[in-house]
Amino acid sequence: MLPLPDTTSLLLFATANFLVLIVPGPAVMYTVTRSLDQGRRAGLLSVYGLALGTFPHALGVALGVAGLLASSVIAFDFMRYAGAAYLVYLGICRFRQKGNGSASESGSSKSGIAAFWESFTVGVLNPKSVLFFLAFLPQFVDPARGNPLVQTLLLWLISQIMAVGVGSAYALAAAWLRQWLLRRAARPAAGNYIAGSIYVFLGLALAVTGSRSR
Repeated sequence: MLPLPDTTSLLLFATANFLVLIVPGPAVMYTVTRSLDQGRRAGLLSVYGLALGTFPHALGVALGVAGLLASSVIAFDFMRYAGAAYLVYLGICRFRQKGNGSASESGSSKSGIAAFWESFTVGVLNPKSVLFFLAFLPQFVDPARGNPLVQTLLLWLISQIMAVGVGSAYALAAAWLRQWLLRRAARPAAGNYIAGSIYVFLGLALAVTGSRSR
């Protein structure tokens, strides 16, 4: 039997997690931008990459080391600025691409793999995930029901399965909108600049709004 919380706690966990997920935030904006810019495949792979990128954070919480990062201003800010710089870098790469630069729906496997690993890196370098998991997951861990490390990782898995479901819905909706725009030749020629600007905006927002109070 899996060491999970009781049914009531598990339902509370799932409900709270779902309410957090459905509110559009930076992750949703990032995913929607990927889908609009590069199509359904890139959007969905971005969702998977972001979800998997949170695993080191959950593992850190499970092992009790995430608190060290959260309590260290230097370590937290280093991770925050690294994540911000990476998003800005992705934006600059989009600016420098020639032509429209968007991948077709049948797109190359290379562009899909790039979308996954870039999104994975964005997920890993997001320190806000550390704070969220550190505050959220331990509340539902009951040592009396089994190994806390296993419980924490199982709760993370449940939360990210839900995240993939919600994120995929946003990605598919954005991909549908992309196709609708393409059929009407309404996609702007400056697609690279729009996508790049959003990545840069997300990076700057992370750098400016993610600071820890001292």
